[in-house]
Amino acid sequence: MTLLRIRKISRVLCCIFSISACSILASAQSPDCGFTMPTTGSLSEISEAIKSNPQDADAYFLRGSALATARQYTQALKDLSRAAELDPKFAKAFSLRAYVYAEIANYTRSVEDATRAIEADSTLVEAFRLRGFSNSKLGEFKSAVDDLAKAIALREDNYFAYRDRGLALLRLGRIDEGKRDLQKEIEILNKRIENPENSLCSASFYKERGSIRRVLDQYAEAENDLMLSKQIDPHNAETYYYLGQIYLRRNSYYDAVNAISHAIELIPEYALAYETRARACDGLKEFEKAAADRRRFSELSNSRGPTSAPEVKPKP
Repeated sequence: MTLLRIRKISRVLCCIFSISACSILASAQSPDCGFTMPTTGSLSEISEAIKSNPQDADAYFLRGSALATARQYTQALKDLSRAAELDPKFAKAFSLRAYVYAEIANYTRSVEDATRAIEADSTLVEAFRLRGFSNSKLGEFKSAVDDLAKAIALREDNYFAYRDRGLALLRLGRIDEGKRDLQKEIEILNKRIENPENSLCSASFYKERGSIRRVLDQYAEAENDLMLSKQIDPHNAETYYYLGQIYLRRNSYYDAVNAISHAIELIPEYALAYETRARACDGLKEFEKAAADRRRFSELSNSRGPTSAPEVKPKP
């Protein structure tokens, strides 16, 4: 694999940042879906390129992106950290590492890396969205709203930014504004679903629409969307996770445990799934299993990745 080819593919990978902090990376044919997991052969080529030139930050970024797609987060963090070490201004490497940290519920590190990405490139939409998302998870809702407004200003059809801002506004008690943002996301998703050119992404769109309808207490519609998503793509862990949340809200604890366990089978490092399954186990009075899941959630949430990761100063 030539350096030129790696750089071309790396530029394509900027599209991976268009999907949420659990659900990016699906098909290179649409910037709304992310990209297809490279074949073993492709990964071998990338690894050979790294072996030939251990100073190639682009190659480490490309392999880290592929590993993130496969949810191999520990290895992805190592490669992305190496890319950032080789190129301290590599905005997309910091942004993707921010995504990976968000995936393992390490939101403080996610905010730090998103900030580094923004410092390197103030036009990187997904860095603002990721910082807003992670700040919201940390309870910094006003900061989250500000960042997400910037993400929307940079890309008006960024439906995940509308979702994350809507959720933050709800937490701030700005109910009408929050619901308007969530409805705006649904409107954008409706157009994507109706467009036959987006057929490869339909599972992701149904899943996302179902997740928002769940937030709006439209449980029947949400379950229908999620079942459609599962029918199209039966291997997406997040779909089962959302279904599990719906069952949990209905106090259908057994169904919730089954759905979330399926998500964990697909992604053993799915931190939030362990925390949610623990609550379902509480409902079944299976307290030992709930405690075990909470311990696993804590282990994954406290992960700091490889010790060789460049040190990042605390968020301003």
